[in-house]
Amino acid sequence: MSKRRQTILSGLDLNHIREGVSATATASPAVMPRASDYTKDVERQSGRLAGVLGADRAGELLKNENVLQLDPAKVRMWALADRDQETINPKDCCDLIQSMSAVGQVIPCIGRPVDGADHEVELIVGARRLFSAQRIAQDDPEFRLLAHVKPLDDLTAFKIMDAENRVREDISDWARATSYQRAIDTGQFRGREDLANTLGMPTAKLSKLLAFFDLPDQIRDAFPVKSSFRANWAYELLRGYRKVKQEAQARKAVFKKAALLQKWQTEKEPKHPITPEEAYRALLHEMERHILALAKESQKSSVLGYTKKYNGFRLAVSNKGRPSFVFEQQVSEEKLEQAAQALEEILGGEG
Repeated sequence: MSKRRQTILSGLDLNHIREGVSATATASPAVMPRASDYTKDVERQSGRLAGVLGADRAGELLKNENVLQLDPAKVRMWALADRDQETINPKDCCDLIQSMSAVGQVIPCIGRPVDGADHEVELIVGARRLFSAQRIAQDDPEFRLLAHVKPLDDLTAFKIMDAENRVREDISDWARATSYQRAIDTGQFRGREDLANTLGMPTAKLSKLLAFFDLPDQIRDAFPVKSSFRANWAYELLRGYRKVKQEAQARKAVFKKAALLQKWQTEKEPKHPITPEEAYRALLHEMERHILALAKESQKSSVLGYTKKYNGFRLAVSNKGRPSFVFEQQVSEEKLEQAAQALEEILGGEG
């Protein structure tokens, strides 16, 4: 074990994990992970936090004396949390609720104290555990939520949340992007470049993730279940929209298609049931159709009055007197020679 890992783990007492799991021999193995799995989770967590805070600060945060037993009703999530609220529900948290009911909470959340009559702590990490604890507390008012609680500034808190959640597959592109965009909008970061540099992420990658928020509302609304709206879809739709947005008729047609796709996904008894991916492909196809039509129209308007078809290609002269060729297929050397002769013909005629 590395010296850095030893520093972080030195203050952790994992006995409660082993004792808690061994005490529930009748629990369903599908719900209860092994004690060794919990230990590995703790080690992975400490490694991630050391990467953004340094070994000493991570070790200080994860000390046992920082773990408090909290009334779930007195805990809230912080405003920049990147969880999909639509996935924080009894169905999606069922296994976690069963596990915490049986053995208690074995991996503490991470939070910071807050002043207020309604809440004592806000969590930086642990939305599903908080929801599960609140559900359990409805039947067992004595149930307590465990959390490492320590004063944390917003920047440190954001780094912790990002380090903990960036590797999780159960957080959607939309939730992650929303958290990033909110951090920029609230002034936590000066802009995308500042945020990318802070997180050690290429600015281009962050911009692609935030493509959601460069799209007009009409296109975003075509995906009513935002957790199913993928970042790469948003990026491709943005590229297409930028090519049609200046043409009013094309833009109107795209928005109309988006509204129809939204309807098909939200109707109680849809006549045309459609998945989010099918909606994405249909909307992208609509954009591509208009892009092609605009390109053809632009090509026609650029011809000054001379256009001639040859075998396999067409020659045109633009409104600036520049010749251009449009080839129907892969061009052979013979075809290129014909094109050169045609060019000589037209230039000779102008002389």
